[in-house]
Amino acid sequence: MLIIILILAIYCWIIDGRLASTNVLISSKLYTIGGVLNSQLDSNFFYFDFSILFDTSLPSYNYLNSIPVNSAWGTASVGGINMSEIFLFGGIMTNKNNNSLSNNLIYCFDTINKTWTAPKISGTQPIRRREASSTFNPNNGWIYIFGGAPVQFNSHINAILFNDFIILDSVNLSWVNFKSPLNVPTRRASHTATLVNGYIIIIGGTEMTDDFTLKDTDINQIWLYDTNLGTWKNQTAGGDNVGTRGGHTAVFDLNGNIIVYGGSNVDNKRSTPDLIILNVATSSFKWSAPSISPDNAPPPLTYHTAAIFKNYMIISNGNITNNFSGPLSSNSKMFLFDINSLKW
Repeated sequence: MLIIILILAIYCWIIDGRLASTNVLISSKLYTIGGVLNSQLDSNFFYFDFSILFDTSLPSYNYLNSIPVNSAWGTASVGGINMSEIFLFGGIMTNKNNNSLSNNLIYCFDTINKTWTAPKISGTQPIRRREASSTFNPNNGWIYIFGGAPVQFNSHINAILFNDFIILDSVNLSWVNFKSPLNVPTRRASHTATLVNGYIIIIGGTEMTDDFTLKDTDINQIWLYDTNLGTWKNQTAGGDNVGTRGGHTAVFDLNGNIIVYGGSNVDNKRSTPDLIILNVATSSFKWSAPSISPDNAPPPLTYHTAAIFKNYMIISNGNITNNFSGPLSSNSKMFLFDINSLKW
């Protein structure tokens, strides 16, 4: 056992704080892809294995071959026949030699062979976008990518956001010919999408109104997409008063709750409370803002990452925000939230 610990100490490293990265959990390994590091797009690719004990204040990451491009603000999802592949879509992807925009929209990492490829996807290639959401449906291998903003999106100025679905068949490597329903959510970016019992549940974000004004989305207006029927419906959530937000994270805890952490408003100020819970176990959705001890809690974060492993929500990376100004710095620590005891 001592030998194993020494080997891990040699071959693992501590990652610098970053924002706008994306992550995927496969088995016990949490993979993190790219992000913005020291104001520059990054190509680092690493994972943490939760089957190994660690110190959350100094988590040790295992470095893999870097992404073929610099990448940030994209989405990533598990996929493939055996659900052992990672599909990185969109965002800002730049070539490493000259920082020009990459011609490829999709990159795929095989976790078995540990190789990156730029797969050829049949069908009509969609428009590249950033700050979209992606949701994987294990029943058919489809990856649902919703909303987002154009690549040149900057400071919420002169941008037209998206409110359509892009669907990637990760098994057959094809873009699904999808006819959008008439009743759809408003155009939005920086939202979250969570698959629960066949429904993709959209929460929050920055939305664009009919007169092209950008504003915080009403967080009580929840949109649900039925992956079986191909239809949208809107539902109003009740319960506690919780702040609007974008750049937050959302995970489903299998107890009928979507746990939302962090985020900021359209002016880049902190959203409160930091942690809120949407109960979706019944047809009447309900928000709650539980009283949680600040002991071991993360700082207020936006554009961070989150995943759920067993009874823990894992928070890492992101911008540290506050109530009065924009981002302060990037977070380099990992935080675990026990979903049963509601403690950090």
